[in-house]
Amino acid sequence: MNSPNNTNTTRAEFPLLAANPALAYLDNAASTQKPKTVLKAMDAFYCTSYANVHRSVYDLSERATAQYEDARGRVARFLNAQPQEIVFTKNATEAINLVAYSFGGGEVREGDEVLVSILEHHANFLPWQRLCARKKARLVVAPANADGTLDETSALALVSPRTKIVALTALSNVIGVPTPLARMIERAHQHGARVIIDGAQAVAHKRIDMRAMDADFFVFSGHKIFGPAGIGVLAARAELLETMQPFIVGGEMVKTVFLDNAEWNDIPWKFEAGTPPIAEAIGLKAALDFIESIGWQRLHTHEQTLTEYALERMRALKGVHIIGPKTFSSGRAPIISFTVNGVHPHDLASILNERHIAIRSGHFCAQPFLNALSYSAAARASFTIYNTRAEVDALIEGIAAAQKIFRV
Repeated sequence: MNSPNNTNTTRAEFPLLAANPALAYLDNAASTQKPKTVLKAMDAFYCTSYANVHRSVYDLSERATAQYEDARGRVARFLNAQPQEIVFTKNATEAINLVAYSFGGGEVREGDEVLVSILEHHANFLPWQRLCARKKARLVVAPANADGTLDETSALALVSPRTKIVALTALSNVIGVPTPLARMIERAHQHGARVIIDGAQAVAHKRIDMRAMDADFFVFSGHKIFGPAGIGVLAARAELLETMQPFIVGGEMVKTVFLDNAEWNDIPWKFEAGTPPIAEAIGLKAALDFIESIGWQRLHTHEQTLTEYALERMRALKGVHIIGPKTFSSGRAPIISFTVNGVHPHDLASILNERHIAIRSGHFCAQPFLNALSYSAAARASFTIYNTRAEVDALIEGIAAAQKIFRV
């Protein structure tokens, strides 16, 4: 178990938290705070090494290029992939849209099917909805069980010879429970379908191995794993990237331009048009170094301890309803969505804000999922390595205070 002293030492590594010791930041599923090492890496690049990449032969540009490509290699090692399989985007949303346009646009035809789950974030739902409307294909939605977890039996049965793409979240941003991917990926491949995994939530809580997972595409955003905003990753099989057309065209992603045609650059650069997020990629590398310096076992132990404690304390509160499984299980992430009888989630969030507690309220960009569970909105608390039991206690006290204010 992570000791309070270790947690305090970790919190000191985050300038925003160090400057605001009274703040209980419990919105980590939306975005994490940034450690000094990430900010220093980006600052050092801007102060000592900034230039555009891939375009010039002078020392500064070559140094910037080396740092940018070193970041790509770091991401590849983090995911057990090859550098040419790593495409930098501005976030996971753009990465999914890239796959929907560049792969789905050529693969999906009228009468075909794209399978998603009801659990999906809008980022892994709307691109496929739009693709199917454009191609006159069918969007098939796998249902959830009563507790919000994926109905795996139904999902497996929905994969058919007409299925061209299966798009699934690795971890629900609403209930914090992992999706059973192994059999879904296996079934999809048996029918010749390709699989894209939205790893935006999972990547900060578990080690990802692209080779072991056997997915065709995997995406995540840097800002959810202690990295900067503005940087995302698409990891994909090299042979698929080779066949795909660019999503955006312009400078950098082309070898030769003629008046009537052009020759695209090699992978992964043919998908990185224009000046890329150079400093952000360098910051992402520092974030991956940071999370591995903490150690996955320490991270897991700390998150699991907090999640178990928070679930226990919430279950003891009358009128509080936890969305999804009510108890801790192996693999569950530190994400708890809930409602409070008689208190709208936005009102609860406002009351907690007055107590310097930051949570998320709303539909979490997962309206179809919440609607399927008969909720229009909810509150969500999410934890990571710098959160403490005292912050969980403050959250519980804040919920009880809101109940008193609304006399429920």
